[in-house]
Amino acid sequence: MHTGRTPAHRSVTVVIPTRNRPALLRAAVDAARNQQGVDVDVIAVDDASDDPTTVRDVAAQAGIALIRHDRRRGVAEARNAGIAAARTPWIALLDDDDRWAPRKLAEQLAAADRTGAQWVYSDALLVTPDGDVLETHWAPEPAEVVDQLFSFNPIPAGASNVLVDRDLLRAVGPFDAALQHFADWDLWLRLAHRARPARADAVGVAYVRHPASMQSAGAVTAADELGQFAALVEARYGRRLDTTLAQEWILEGEARARHHLRAATGYARLSARHPTRRFLREGVRQLALASGAAGSGPSAACPQAPAWARPEAAIFGPPVD
Repeated sequence: MHTGRTPAHRSVTVVIPTRNRPALLRAAVDAARNQQGVDVDVIAVDDASDDPTTVRDVAAQAGIALIRHDRRRGVAEARNAGIAAARTPWIALLDDDDRWAPRKLAEQLAAADRTGAQWVYSDALLVTPDGDVLETHWAPEPAEVVDQLFSFNPIPAGASNVLVDRDLLRAVGPFDAALQHFADWDLWLRLAHRARPARADAVGVAYVRHPASMQSAGAVTAADELGQFAALVEARYGRRLDTTLAQEWILEGEARARHHLRAATGYARLSARHPTRRFLREGVRQLALASGAAGSGPSAACPQAPAWARPEAAIFGPPVD
């Protein structure tokens, strides 16, 4: 954490929601506190962990603020509690299982200074718990964001990516607690319709793919929620949400959770509505995996992530196919 004299506008509150994952929280706090060129306040929000002492110990050892919910309220309300407690001009969100480059916030503040933008995002890496880079997700240019938001969530790595002006965030309203999987997408829509963002020209976030990640663990509830979210968007903006890519994202989660038959069925439905080879080919592959007629095949060699993006594999559980 930067401790020199820093202008007030370069002060950022980092809000980290967590539940039952003290080891992940400790690593996320380190990522926030190790930011260079920025003064950082960290607020951890414990969403009713079964053993609250473990989270209290992490917060006490790190010297950070801690808010605890005595009953489980969900990640949206956890983020909202941290946002409400923030006193700095800028707010950043960091999920406990994601990681930041050391100059992530500094690069985003520099982009805000150059452009006058009130919210900023970066490129991101998709990595395994072993530190292999699966993909680099390039963020869109600011001029493209509004249109893209009606087809998919174009901000890579979700809520862990965005730095936002506190006054703007409070003006557009908090995360919608009725949404579990698409609350960040909903917030980006509201921000984009109030203020044009900026893009920091650097990779700032590592999103770790692991068995308990939201995409892998929550595919069924995400499918139920997508219709609700689409109706909300159409009512608010008078524009229909194209859910095709969101449905594909949900099916990718089903496949990674080894629900191959459900994934195959979903791809068949997508292929019937959108007859592309991609959906058909993936549906056939998932059906073969469901029947045991095909193996997962050899994995291509992946480059190693930079040091800041290499998580400790042991704290993420068993590997994901």
